Amino acid sequence: DFKSDITNSLVDLQNTEWRVSIGIELTESEVGDYKQSTDDYIKGVEDWIEQQHYTAIVSLNTLIKDPEQRAKIQQYFDDFYGQYESELNTLQGQLSNKIEEALQDGVLDADEAQAIAELRGKVDQLISSIEMDSHQARLESIVLKAGGAAPDKESFDNLCAQIDSEAQEIIDS
Repeated sequence: DFKSDITNSLVDLQNTEWRVSIGIELTESEVGDYKQSTDDYIKGVEDWIEQQHYTAIVSLNTLIKDPEQRAKIQQYFDDFYGQYESELNTLQGQLSNKIEEALQDGVLDADEAQAIAELRGKVDQLISSIEMDSHQARLESIVLKAGGAAPDKESFDNLCAQIDSEAQEIIDS
């Protein structure tokens, strides 16, 4: 699961940053592990965004049968996720530069670790934004799917169940 990979990498990074913050100097191997954990973290986020995009397209193809309408909505999803991928690429570049700059002397100090953690916090905010926007898009697609037909008791009950399920997923995340 991409989300657990992201979390595992984040825990490794936070552990290393905590050690640096209390004055523990990292070995060359630990510095390499830190760089690798950062790369793993960013790769996990990239994979997760791609998975979210793919899931949205699969849902779209299931829900919308009209090819013209489906193409317009797919373009919206492509632009939506493309914007987030572009923002992540920018943050990735900034993070890589900050890490390279911090490690030029072979030592990661507390101020450098804090600056890196702040940049990574922006990536965390990006993840949160995608999650909220994705939930909103799914709720809208549920309503869109239901909007095309006159509701009967069964379709109304189904709509309520889907909305309840999505609401529970939002609560759980």
